[in-house]
Amino acid sequence: MSTYKPPYNITSKIVNLISEISQELIRIEHHEKMLQTPYLRKKNRVKTLAGTLEIEGNYLGEEKITAILEGKRVLGTAIEVAEVEGTMNAYKALESYQADDIEHLLNAHRILHNILSDAGEFRQVQVGVGHNVAPPAKRVSSLMHDLSCSSILGFL
Repeated sequence: MSTYKPPYNITSKIVNLISEISQELIRIEHHEKMLQTPYLRKKNRVKTLAGTLEIEGNYLGEEKITAILEGKRVLGTAIEVAEVEGTMNAYKALESYQADDIEHLLNAHRILHNILSDAGEFRQVQVGVGHNVAPPAKRVSSLMHDLSCSSILGFL
């Protein structure tokens, strides 16, 4: 058995600092891996953008979205291009959002202000996708609050 005693005491502050350093190292490692696969990340981002936009009725497609990402001009309506740019900006800010915070969700939506007159607010009209009808507009705020609370409980 060793009789060596280090010249410091392990305190809760030291343990917390070690934990923070570990988290930062993991974040840096994750970031480096992302930098090593830029082509795959770009393809994935384009596919995600295209899928998201198609749900909303924007069918510019992967080729034109790639061109927009590269700063090129494409043939499409001003609204279609603005939707792509707004969605790209929302995805860029994604890591700064907290999934269980309604204000963060509304802030993400607010990025689309140049194409939506009610960006950053819960909808006030009835909508649907295909044969699927969304909940009534008057219930959206309370349903989102319920979802946010259940997300918080899920993380505990």
